[in-house]
Amino acid sequence: MTAFISPPPKLQFFTNAGVPMASGLLYTYAAGTTTPLVTYTDSTGLVANTNPVILDSRGEASIWLGGVGYKFKLATPANVDIWTQDNIYSGWLTPTANLPMGGFKFTGAANGTAATDFATYGQLQSLAGWAPTANLPMGGFKFTGAGLGVARTDFATFGQLQDSAGSLLTAVAGTNTITATLTNLAAYAAGQVFTLIPTGANTGAVTLNINSLGAIAVTQNSGLALDGNEFVVGAAYQLIYDGTRFLIVNMPGKILQTSYYIDGGNSTTSTAYVNVSALFWTITPKSATSILIFTVSLQLGSAAVAAANTIAYCNLYVGTPATTITSAARYHYATSGAGGVGSYGTATFSFQIASGSTAARNYGVSAATNNVSSGASAVNINGVCTEIQL
Repeated sequence: MTAFISPPPKLQFFTNAGVPMASGLLYTYAAGTTTPLVTYTDSTGLVANTNPVILDSRGEASIWLGGVGYKFKLATPANVDIWTQDNIYSGWLTPTANLPMGGFKFTGAANGTAATDFATYGQLQSLAGWAPTANLPMGGFKFTGAGLGVARTDFATFGQLQDSAGSLLTAVAGTNTITATLTNLAAYAAGQVFTLIPTGANTGAVTLNINSLGAIAVTQNSGLALDGNEFVVGAAYQLIYDGTRFLIVNMPGKILQTSYYIDGGNSTTSTAYVNVSALFWTITPKSATSILIFTVSLQLGSAAVAAANTIAYCNLYVGTPATTITSAARYHYATSGAGGVGSYGTATFSFQIASGSTAARNYGVSAATNNVSSGASAVNINGVCTEIQL
């Protein structure tokens, strides 16, 4: 260790004859002036000495200085001047320029607590005092030169927002069983929105597994399962996770044409089906890769249906009405109405098919719980078809 000589614990003054100057007078001024400047009785700086300081019987006094320069004047008890000494300072002077450290450092320092204190190296390492305790007003300014956010608690850059880095699925693979990745998605949560660009057209029901978090069903916005051709390669689909499934909220593309059909009369009847009166509702697609979306509404008469039966099914026929398109093929719709002898039920069908190469479409329905109509009829038939190019 290093030892240092002690400074005088008290100041002692002498007469010209070298005798302790009992009751001598010590005047204290601001350096370079005759303006009185206070000194203190101890290190707390709370109790001021008299000015002049009156020396004790040994010519001594406890004199503690402030952090500025002083001028001392010593006088006899009869107030006869002995000497004057200017520019007296305590051990630490207020710097007037940079302080060269000669390669050394301060050691054993306490942690800084005030805005003007030095911070210790430990405080800098732990960034003590840097954690905000309230909102940080930016005064209209912004952070610049930021790196890309990688953790969920990081700021995202404007570029990441423009590029939809938090919602655009990447590494998409599969058709009916789709896998994809998304940076830092650690769990599914209701309300999350994702953008999917499929790599293949689906042929049936679809699941999506993001970041191996689990395969979740992808459905229409109504919640109905997909059954084929909803996804088109290269088109963009927005999905919302509702806590159970991914709902498709958009059908991308533009409308190529809209066609309407109205028939207020009775249809041809059959024991196997009810055919619309205009046999063929002809739609000529403008594109071989478009999607045709149909909505058909009609009333089913059940005058010949037994009282114990209800009108429970409406099956849609595509093309020549020879074989019913079943629910597995997408065109089986239930709940047209309930009743008995003489009752009517209203049914509305909404569905989509790929336009393909066939231009003509023929639609029919069958009624009753066994899917067979016994002399049933269809009236007030209305329909609309919209062709959409993806």
